[in-house]
Amino acid sequence: MNDPQSTPMTLTVPLEPWIKPTPEPLACYDCGLGYGAPGWMDTHVPNDVWQKISPTGHEGGILCISCMARRCEALGLRDVSLMITSGPFARQRRTEPPRAHTEDRKAA
Repeated sequence: MNDPQSTPMTLTVPLEPWIKPTPEPLACYDCGLGYGAPGWMDTHVPNDVWQKISPTGHEGGILCISCMARRCEALGLRDVSLMITSGPFARQRRTEPPRAHTEDRKAA
C-alpha cells in the first residue's frame, strides 16, 4: 500500500492563456521561459518546499521564480525562504542555505 504522505502531489496551476507548458529540460516547465534568458534567476528553495511545488517530482524539471511563486501561492505557502544565485538580485556568495519551511515559523 502506498503511503499518501510520500506520494508527490500533482499541482495544476492555471496559466495565462498564451502560456504553453513545456517539459523541455532547459525551460520553465510552466511558462517556457528559457534557462539563462533575460529575466531568469536561479532560485533555490528548501527541499520540503520544492517537493510540494516540483512539476515532475524527482524526474527533473525547472521553474522560473514567477512560476515558483504562483505554485506556492496556490498551496497557501507563506514566508518561504529562498536564495537567488544568478541575475540582478543574486548574492555574490552563499552565506547559508535556505531554511526549511515550517507552518509554525510565523508564531516564533
